[in-house]
Amino acid sequence: MKKIVMTFVAVIAISISAQAQLLWKISGNGIQKPSYLVGTHHIAPMGMQDSIAGLKSAINSVDQVWGELDMSEMTSPQGMAELQKHMVAPADSTLEKVLSHAQLDSVVNLLGKYAGMAIPAAQISPLRPAVISSQLAVLQSMKAIQGFNPNAQLDGIIQQLGAQAGKSIHGLETMSQQLGLLYGAPIAQQAADLMKAVRNDNIATAKAKEMAQAYMSGNLDKLNAMITDPETGMTSQEAEKLIYNRNSAWVDFLIGALPTTSMLIAVGAGHLPGEKGVITLLQKAGFNVTPVED
Repeated sequence: MKKIVMTFVAVIAISISAQAQLLWKISGNGIQKPSYLVGTHHIAPMGMQDSIAGLKSAINSVDQVWGELDMSEMTSPQGMAELQKHMVAPADSTLEKVLSHAQLDSVVNLLGKYAGMAIPAAQISPLRPAVISSQLAVLQSMKAIQGFNPNAQLDGIIQQLGAQAGKSIHGLETMSQQLGLLYGAPIAQQAADLMKAVRNDNIATAKAKEMAQAYMSGNLDKLNAMITDPETGMTSQEAEKLIYNRNSAWVDFLIGALPTTSMLIAVGAGHLPGEKGVITLLQKAGFNVTPVED
């Protein structure tokens, strides 16, 4: 089971032809020393931290580095126990019990196609459907753009750079909160979402490549549109839960924290744009949020 729990996160390795505009400066409204906001992505290419203009200078200039999660939680004994608790389904809700035989076969066959080997149904059956959906998305991203380093996720790299520069590392959420968001939906809904992902497999690799290109070009509006597309991304209800409610909670915290210390805030790029995005919410709260050009 430990082997199953230690799932991987793909990081796409592709050449970067242009600098992405993903870094924003936060000033004004009582701030004595500027803070910074940077958009990340779970399929960001290796070396992306070197292609975001001004990122390392921003890290060096601030006092603290904040992510959605303090990534060190994931490797602690407590974090591993929390991960297993959220990933493993209740005994009455295993895949063999919530999917038909034909549906389970289609899931197993699709995973096997990407893995290049047969995947026994018994190996994945104990996991929640949302866990399988996440693993499938990783495999689809790997197919879209070859080459990855599972130990080089951009969020973690930014926190490592911050720690190396002597900055304190913090999380806007706890690991338990994030796992609850990812894997806490009703099992029946998770199963339906998994089968939707299986049906959409034929377009998934193209979407993954398009999303990576949008991220690297700094096209936050396109990235947000893809993430919240009800056909291939999130429904409006999911977007409210996974993006907008969290944006609001983070900004409520930042309104009080920003005047007291300087920080680099690294969160998923899909949280930045739009009327309910972190950039607009901070601006409405009276802060100046401007792109960093170099």
